[in-house]
Amino acid sequence: SSWNKYNQETDMTTRRDGARRQVFQLNPQLHPIAAACALLLMAAPLHAQEAGAQDPEDAVRPAATVSGEAPIATVNVSGIRRGIEAAIEIKRNATSIVEAVSAEDIGKLPDTTVAQSISRLSGVTTQRSKVNGKATEVSVRGMSPTFNGSLLNGREQASTSDARSPEFDLFPSELTGSVLVYKTPDASLVGQGLASTIDLRTLRPLDFGKRMFAANARKERIGYGSGSDLGSGHRKTLTYVDQYFGRKLGLSVGLTSFKQDNGGELKFDSWGAATSPIEYQGQTVQAINGFMAETSRRKSERDGASVTLQFRPNDKFRSTADLFYSRGEEATKKTGIEGAIVGGTGIYDPDAVLTDATIENGIVTAGTFSNYKGDVRNHLFSNKDRLLSLGVNNELKVGEWRIVNDLSYSKGTKRISNFETMAGQPGNTPESQLGSISYSGFNGNNFADVRYSPSLNYADRNVAVLTDVAGWGGGPLSPQAGYLALPTIDDKVQAVRLSAERDTDWGPLAAVRFGVNYTKRDKSRLGEEGRLSVREIGRAHV
Repeated sequence: SSWNKYNQETDMTTRRDGARRQVFQLNPQLHPIAAACALLLMAAPLHAQEAGAQDPEDAVRPAATVSGEAPIATVNVSGIRRGIEAAIEIKRNATSIVEAVSAEDIGKLPDTTVAQSISRLSGVTTQRSKVNGKATEVSVRGMSPTFNGSLLNGREQASTSDARSPEFDLFPSELTGSVLVYKTPDASLVGQGLASTIDLRTLRPLDFGKRMFAANARKERIGYGSGSDLGSGHRKTLTYVDQYFGRKLGLSVGLTSFKQDNGGELKFDSWGAATSPIEYQGQTVQAINGFMAETSRRKSERDGASVTLQFRPNDKFRSTADLFYSRGEEATKKTGIEGAIVGGTGIYDPDAVLTDATIENGIVTAGTFSNYKGDVRNHLFSNKDRLLSLGVNNELKVGEWRIVNDLSYSKGTKRISNFETMAGQPGNTPESQLGSISYSGFNGNNFADVRYSPSLNYADRNVAVLTDVAGWGGGPLSPQAGYLALPTIDDKVQAVRLSAERDTDWGPLAAVRFGVNYTKRDKSRLGEEGRLSVREIGRAHV
């Protein structure tokens, strides 16, 4: 709209040094910013022409004769542009439909986890674990993660999940050079998935032209202003790449260490933000139904290592040996208390009696409720995992043929512990010995802002014992004070592959490849599971 505010007059007769000049007469109402932009646009071509003016003979003379030296032009592309160019090159040279992401530099994928980096690709989304919130699985084109095949340097890998799909938090992004997602089948791939095949690739030292070293260290603090304990964490990585004997031998080593303590996370459940009726002084009023409050604390750590050794004595032979190792531990502890305030929620939970109440518009804004049976719940979920991958690949050129032999071994294990206990006052406790609970500050809607005060100290082991507090675990005939599950996942993959290929000029047939692959895979998920029972002996509860 600013261009409509001025009149343009062009003097086509004025010429200088063969360049046509345009003269503009601006309307006084033109916006200053628009005027400045217009002047810059006019001045740019004139300035470029004047700066580029030179002797006509020099203009056609080679650069070597002008300067007296041979021209040398070197362009080094680094950073995110290098990563984008590498990904484009991978997709351009692929014979099937693939998506790719490449590290912008050594140890620098776009995100801290492989799964988050892959989610940047078209048609790929990340699914987070319900236990720790980490991006552990990948869904391609809306299909389940279990339909994906997982490879490491082109080899089928063991998995620590319930299915064959990988848990990507086992693969630190700092140890990964690039990731390929095959969206269509490819005859050269072994271990393909129905939805996609995801190939993680580590660094290849002979792909670099010089020695390189990268190190990174980060520290974090977690939970400021949360009202609970502060957490902390750190992440350290070290990568080294070098070549020896005239680039005939290459070595790359990558190490990473991660540790995190998220401090305390407070969680409150208002039991559906509902009220229930209760009798008070001859009238029926509404009071808070119940609540659950807990503190969660999660600790996790992971260490990883990647070593690659390449040997290329000549153009006819190349050998690559690589090792990948990852170990991690994680534990989540939840401690909390819950129970009904109005009425009872089990065969051991008698109805409450309201006293000392403050009533406003039929709502108990404050009061004391007897016969309160608080259920103290402790939940400890932990797991330990290990992944080891070894591989040797040899390539030999014999005439027009390229013969490839590949040996691989991969083993993954995961030990899971799910331990839950319930404690409180036993079911046979007389009502006269039961505790009470008071609350205040309720206005009918602010369930999360109410202050609760129980009469008993539930941290006292003489008060809260392992028991079926309210009958939630089955009642007198089958009392249950907790639950225990100890599943174990073991997966082992061994494979041998031999293939041969060559280029051809048989019309539309550009190349031919054939080979054989043998894979042996053993995967199991076993474990013990059951409930913790309570047996009463006199006054002791075990």
